[in-house]
Amino acid sequence: MLIQEGRARHKAPPLAAVAAMLGPAAGLGGYFALNQVIYGRWNQYSVYQWEHWNQKLGLFTDTLRYHLSYLAQWWSGNRAVAVWVCLTAVVCILLAFVLLAAAARVLPASWLGYGLAYLLVTMGATWLLSAPRYTVALFCLPAALAALLRGHRRWTLCTVGALAACSVAYTVAYLGHQPIY
Repeated sequence: MLIQEGRARHKAPPLAAVAAMLGPAAGLGGYFALNQVIYGRWNQYSVYQWEHWNQKLGLFTDTLRYHLSYLAQWWSGNRAVAVWVCLTAVVCILLAFVLLAAAARVLPASWLGYGLAYLLVTMGATWLLSAPRYTVALFCLPAALAALLRGHRRWTLCTVGALAACSVAYTVAYLGHQPIY
């Protein structure tokens, strides 16, 4: 996007914009380098993730599959975990993808691409407990929702009410020491 804008204006992108664009790659590269220097292996973090939490990268569809499986298994014996871990994760993952798909024509392509890449990577971690937190951190989801609701007052009020109800329910569950991750 920066290159396209620069070409259109026949100017180089501002230095701050280039730094912002390269920042995430530099941070990831620094993290890999730190792993290499300390442990002698650039991806040692993935070894520790597997050893400590049985977690590795996978496909988001696998995450949906095992959460649905655990939801069914735990429904009768441990309903709180089934609802607050499994059902919440499945709903958050599906809603995030649906929201991005619905807003595909109104979001900038770079935001849509980032959102899809973010969801594919973060929701693909095995034994993912933090899907609700990860989806909240995705900046383009509220932008997509706002773009879709623009000019639809009743839908906006319904959405605000539903989000408020979910926030209250989640807070009450957290304060009640339910399995909120």
